[in-house]
Amino acid sequence: TGSDVCTAKGITAGSSTDDIITAYGTEGLEITETYNYRYKTEDGRVLDICTDGSIVKEIKYYTEVQ
Repeated sequence: TGSDVCTAKGITAGSSTDDIITAYGTEGLEITETYNYRYKTEDGRVLDICTDGSIVKEIKYYTEVQ
């Protein structure tokens, strides 16, 4: 959650939702009811960019378990 946490495409806490779309696009994007921007990555993981609706608050990167 700190300012030193950054995605591979430069998204950090404090980035805007417009920054997310610019960096990652809309293909494969799922926006949850709690304003998480969810992308499945090429390596089979999930990237959750958690926002308050306009600003990134937290970044989560994990393996999806089914």
